[in-house]
Amino acid sequence: MLLFEKAKIKKVTISLLCCLSTTIAFSQEICDNGIDDDGDGLIDLNDNVDCVCAPVLIPSLIPNPSFEAMNCCPTSYSQVSCAAGWSQATSATSDYFNCGFDFGSATNAGLVPPPDGVGYLGTIFSPGWQEYVGSCLISPLLAGVSYTLDMNIASAPIDGSGGVCNGGVIDYPPIDITIFGHPGCPSFPISTTGCPSSADPAWIVIGTATYTPIPSWGIISITFTPSININSVIIGSPCALPAGYSPPSGCYPYFYYDNLILQSTSFSNSITQSGQWCTNDVQLTTNPTASSTYQWYLNGVALVGETGLTLSVSSNNYGVGNYTIVTTTGVDCAASSDSVVIPPFPASNFSAISVCENLPINFVDNSTFPSGTITNWNWDFDDGNTSNLQNPSHNYTNPGPYNPILIITADNGCLDTISIPINIFSNPSSSFTVGNYSLNDSVFGIERGICEFDNVTFIDNSTISNGNITSWNWDFGDGNTSSLQNPSHTYSPSGIFNVQLNLISDSGCVDSIIISLIISPKPNADFSVADDCVDDALVVNNLSTVSSGSIAGLQWDFGDGNTSSSFSPLHTYLNDGLYSIVLIAVSDSGCSDTLTKITERYPMPIVNFTSSNVCFGDSVCFVNTSNINPSDTITNYIWNFGDGSPLQPNTNICHLYPAFGNYNVTLIASSNHNCIDDSIKPVSVYQLPIADFSFTTVCENNPPTQFTDLSVGNSGTIITWSWNFGVGSSSIQNPTHIFALNGTFPVELAIANSVGCVDTITKNVIVKAKPTANFDADITYGCIPLCVNFQDLSTSNATNITTWQWDLGNNSTGSQTPSLNCYTTAGDYTVSLIVQNDLGCVDTLTNINYINAYPLPIADFSADPQPTDIYYPTINFTNLSYDASSWLWNFGGEDSSIIYSPYHIYADSGNYYIQLEVWNSYGCYDSIVKWIRIDPVSNIYIPNTFTPDQDGVNDGFFFVGENMVEDDFEFSIFDRWGETIYYTQKFRPWNGIYKGKPVEQGVYIYKFYVKDINNVTKTYIGRVTLLR
Repeated sequence: MLLFEKAKIKKVTISLLCCLSTTIAFSQEICDNGIDDDGDGLIDLNDNVDCVCAPVLIPSLIPNPSFEAMNCCPTSYSQVSCAAGWSQATSATSDYFNCGFDFGSATNAGLVPPPDGVGYLGTIFSPGWQEYVGSCLISPLLAGVSYTLDMNIASAPIDGSGGVCNGGVIDYPPIDITIFGHPGCPSFPISTTGCPSSADPAWIVIGTATYTPIPSWGIISITFTPSININSVIIGSPCALPAGYSPPSGCYPYFYYDNLILQSTSFSNSITQSGQWCTNDVQLTTNPTASSTYQWYLNGVALVGETGLTLSVSSNNYGVGNYTIVTTTGVDCAASSDSVVIPPFPASNFSAISVCENLPINFVDNSTFPSGTITNWNWDFDDGNTSNLQNPSHNYTNPGPYNPILIITADNGCLDTISIPINIFSNPSSSFTVGNYSLNDSVFGIERGICEFDNVTFIDNSTISNGNITSWNWDFGDGNTSSLQNPSHTYSPSGIFNVQLNLISDSGCVDSIIISLIISPKPNADFSVADDCVDDALVVNNLSTVSSGSIAGLQWDFGDGNTSSSFSPLHTYLNDGLYSIVLIAVSDSGCSDTLTKITERYPMPIVNFTSSNVCFGDSVCFVNTSNINPSDTITNYIWNFGDGSPLQPNTNICHLYPAFGNYNVTLIASSNHNCIDDSIKPVSVYQLPIADFSFTTVCENNPPTQFTDLSVGNSGTIITWSWNFGVGSSSIQNPTHIFALNGTFPVELAIANSVGCVDTITKNVIVKAKPTANFDADITYGCIPLCVNFQDLSTSNATNITTWQWDLGNNSTGSQTPSLNCYTTAGDYTVSLIVQNDLGCVDTLTNINYINAYPLPIADFSADPQPTDIYYPTINFTNLSYDASSWLWNFGGEDSSIIYSPYHIYADSGNYYIQLEVWNSYGCYDSIVKWIRIDPVSNIYIPNTFTPDQDGVNDGFFFVGENMVEDDFEFSIFDRWGETIYYTQKFRPWNGIYKGKPVEQGVYIYKFYVKDINNVTKTYIGRVTLLR
């Protein structure tokens, strides 16, 4: 009895000292200052015991979101069922990776291990074989509530065994990662190798996000709001794959998934990464949340001062790593993470061979980028010219050394540059002159020649900008040649000789030039000419000759400032008078001769007249105003009226046309030198307009009769309309008129066009009788779904009703009287009926808010506290129901209540399903079931002293606790220098022995890492005194 009391008192004393010692030695971790405040070696979010808003603690509505929990270890492909809570979604079998089983493509791409733990999933996206993964949710997604799925994703192509294919290069395009939802939790797999919706229409698309495949882990977010309650999901490809996803050919597009966090966006956050590493504009952005604060972290350590929605990674030089955003609102917080990595860079290279100038040099791109695609090639040829072709060809117009530059851009925005020197050799420039002659000098464009037996000296004027000319090869065109630089040569006999000079430089570049030499005698210039009317073309005949050779060119000067080089020139003088004509004849040797002769040009009559346009039936009168220069006179006139009537010789005349139309009237005048001219002018005889109109045949009073003018203005535009409806009139072109009764009514239209002509027409207009629409219903109000029978009561006097068109207000329409129509959405519905009789007349009856469909109430509640334990078993229930006037609670089988927001005290721990049933003022009903949990309680007590003296009392040091488990347990003892002298993972006390010998009496440091039955792990660090 005394020993028991002694031990009891000793135990209490040790516990108090333990707590006091721990408080004095260590501080609480502050989670946003970048400092290890509690000395445990873990800073900020890395200390996930003290900093509970690390990303791994965000709950997910998807079970086993990182695939760590297993039913079995996968040993091959198609074993998704080994992942707890997950299934093969379709007959196209997807894959599970854990326990060291990985595909070769994932290992090659550096995707192992995955971002969270060691478990992850994988699927093929290929036409005819689209793999999906599916799971039933922990709790349903509610219609109208916004949710976000954050998931890690990566991609690498695989062969039929999961190995590397296509060199690991991704050649398939961006794709929409798709979530399908189902209102129930059906059995898997679905019998299809394609889209889930094709096999079961109940699977609907509830969200998508576009993902660009890359061979590294990244995070995508899919935010969506389901239109119905969802209890199970399938994740994979869209139903229709993009064009780049070709049918199976031994290399398949493959996608890996990890850490699927699905939660309501009512309080959650996400990270959107924008920009590129290589363009130095990487930014991370989180979504805003009202009344919240924000803190960014790099590798779990706070970036002090970074408290905004956007983190500029590149501009702040934060570098690569895992970035986390923590959003805090009151006492709640949420966190999301994303990784920034250094992308691979392309390697630029090219080859080119030096050439002579003005020859194309081909540039061959030899650049490589195994991790992606090179998208841009920017060439700078170092001569002011550029190209964006991959393998361009370029002509350098100037010689010299050049340093062309190639800059390549990869599909990840990264650049690489290379410059390789080349040399462009100079071409020689061929040029020479002949003696004192300039072979470019000419007479009237004809080259000058050299006479027979002249000693012709050829002077080389060729140049080269870089290098030297080493060879001159002359061909004199008569079979003789020379290799001198400046040779001479004598030609015999005369003729045309093509002299060619060919050059070669010391770089092998060439150039040549050919010049022709001509020898000929002087020509004899001569021509004939006749006097004529000034408007007639001048006729000259060239009579020039040359004794040998030919006349190569003529130069005419007509004496009025005009010239010609034609052998048969055509020229017309603008004014009458005397003119001197000069001819210069040039031979093919460049020799010339000149001759001048006089010609006279007679004046022409100036013909003119006036007239006015008339309407058909009126005569047109013509007034002659013609004249001629005083030296000559007009002797005759002839009129042609253009209508086939006989020609008339009068000076002034009037003419009556037999038909309307446009006529060309011609007046011809001749002078005393028989110079003739005429004048042609148009005259119009207007056609009378034709009145006409159309009208709509309408039903009485609705709509009005529409009159459409069909009149033709013919020679003019109609400018006035005069309508007579019998009762009423109008002056607009296309009027409407309402006839009060049905029947036949005469209507008259009179029109006038812009030239003053008029016409009138009368037509009979018909107005038809209309029916009367009416209907009734057997019930007009009730709770949804409300089903109603309608009855047609429409009538039509003296005619038959032929069609009915119903609009029941709920997107239900039809041409038959509906026997039954059900309203499934609450609201007031307007019903309309349109009837038509056999004359085509209609009538409409619309009853506003005719059907009243009452809403159902919405049952909902919350429970507090949650979670809780058996120490606090009183649960307060808050009624959150909408539009409810009465309610009934069931507390999980223990009791019930009709109180609006009751409370209940539970006697034991466990899970309880709570049901709330509600009714509204219309008597409509709804219910909801939720579960709550009462957790058991765990405690731990650690002594601060023990006495290992083998007396059976306090011989070992260990904790005393309730509801503690041995899983993941660690127990360590350290001496004053920090050396570990005892370590175990079992519930095994320390007996004061180290390396087989008792340790000295003194103070030692202990550290317990222990988990309770609620799976909560805690660390306890303190001092214990060993007494001997």
